[in-house]
Amino acid sequence: MLDQGDRTDPGGVLEAGQDHREILSHPERRAVPQRNLDVRLSAERLFPKRFRSDEAACHAKVLVDANGAVPASTTPSSSALTPAQLQSAYKLTGLSSGGKTVAIVDAYGYGNLARDLATYRSYFGLPACTTASGWVVQANSTSFADLGTAVNTAAKQAGVVAISNSYGSSADAADSSYGSYYNHPGIAVTASTGDNGYLGGSFPASSTYTVAVGGTTLKATSGTTRGWAESVWSGAGSGCSTYNAKPSWQTSVTGCAKRAMADVAAAADPSAGGMAVYYPTNTTQSTWAQVGGTSEASPIIAATYALGTKTLPSYPAALPWANSGSLNDVTTGSNGSCSPAVWCTGTARWDGPTGLGTPNGAGAF
Repeated sequence: MLDQGDRTDPGGVLEAGQDHREILSHPERRAVPQRNLDVRLSAERLFPKRFRSDEAACHAKVLVDANGAVPASTTPSSSALTPAQLQSAYKLTGLSSGGKTVAIVDAYGYGNLARDLATYRSYFGLPACTTASGWVVQANSTSFADLGTAVNTAAKQAGVVAISNSYGSSADAADSSYGSYYNHPGIAVTASTGDNGYLGGSFPASSTYTVAVGGTTLKATSGTTRGWAESVWSGAGSGCSTYNAKPSWQTSVTGCAKRAMADVAAAADPSAGGMAVYYPTNTTQSTWAQVGGTSEASPIIAATYALGTKTLPSYPAALPWANSGSLNDVTTGSNGSCSPAVWCTGTARWDGPTGLGTPNGAGAF
């Protein structure tokens, strides 16, 4: 973990960006004893407060019980995706980054991050993740100025090829205001498109400099060649930027006059595609939880860039557009009502909620 004061501790590669201060300040985030493993759970935003136009909110949702509490558990839920299942779903099993690093931009801080990451990786039999293999860069606040400074800090670390940002604004913003923070040629800067369905552009996913990552519902499906079925997650953000020009690598298929989001997608539905996460319920305690949202999808795509073998161009988002045949095209489902329908409905080739599709190996990255 690297904070902006240059203090180093063990960090992680696939932790979703979360505003831990907000999580810990909400009493409804407490863990309660899990008395019935079959209790019906529902998804709730991790960051429910209102926020200003110059700050961001976490794009993540966690499954909670009827009282809004995360059921305490010493083991992951059987419905939560494991690392091995994600690798299987996206044909990433056996691939190696070759020492390349993914950085995660987070806000504020959480003192037990290294401990929780060690618990997670030990449970799933993964090798230890230290400063030699991963970085979490913690911004001083959720303002775009501070988050952008954290992105710049991450980009300076040796070996970093991708930087994941699991947050976004309540509305669109112009690259002329904050885009320079995300402009790092040759580094894939991924950004979540949002968790509230079709609402139009959301920054930084709407930036010309980022890879906009939408979300899917992902279910294991026996009797099929792939073994998995994917559709548009109803919460995935999508739309057209109000401010930022259409990049040269985005084609007219989007129907947007300016930059369209998403470019690609990954699992995000908290109930059907949510990951097993060792999750903090207060400043000292954690439990296993099932967490989704495009906060989950962004680091999955960032990791896939690290597993790819292509030289990243100045605009890494251009790679999937040039290699869409190496993606799973998501053609069903919707995240709202819109016109034209392609902005909010799964269709062949490109659509707003899932972009060009999800990883089918790392060939598109």
